[in-house]
Amino acid sequence: MTSFLDVFTQHLGTSYARQLALADLVGDRPWSADLDAGTISFGDEFVFQAQFLGSRSNIDDTWLWGWGNHHGYAPAVLEASIKIQAFGEVQDISELMDRKFKLGPITDHMVAMACRGILDGDCYYRAPYDDGAAFLLLAGLPPEVTQPVAQERVSPLLIEILSSFHVNHRLLAESFLAEQGFVIDTREDGAEATRGNTRFIMTFDHLDRITSIEGKLVPHP
Repeated sequence: MTSFLDVFTQHLGTSYARQLALADLVGDRPWSADLDAGTISFGDEFVFQAQFLGSRSNIDDTWLWGWGNHHGYAPAVLEASIKIQAFGEVQDISELMDRKFKLGPITDHMVAMACRGILDGDCYYRAPYDDGAAFLLLAGLPPEVTQPVAQERVSPLLIEILSSFHVNHRLLAESFLAEQGFVIDTREDGAEATRGNTRFIMTFDHLDRITSIEGKLVPHP
């Protein structure tokens, strides 16, 4: 049975990397969202497509899905949240199909990162307002946000993520590298991931925790 944590872990690596890239791109530019038009702007320079995933309430620490919001948003801006609901029903994941649920160990950012991966979106944006925040799935971003992570950033990024989230190391690492275009060769105590002339060799203990990760250049075939 698939759990929310499993789905989140599978998509955590790429989602995390893209959020860092988005922050670098937009910097401290002010944002403005037009959900009737399905867009979000950052200053005068960037305008991206946006769909309403859901919102968090700071009053009662809950998440409310966009499809369950009663403010009458246009159907087109709710398509992403409706697809997540359908995915949740197929996989029997309550957090993805219940209209509203309590946050806690599962945070609002975790929900948005999982959605980004399930829907293969570019990234998401947390748009704060009084007593809460709206989470928007963005599309149409430039390549510097969506392109694969540079080889030299892969290992440090994995270590950074593992120090910030309590997740299954093997599932995170193998899913992240596969999503980044690496070919994965697994074995009981480790895995090798190859992309171009770069190979990462990882070993895991009996609890699937990474015990070592080594990157090396390999000759092109």
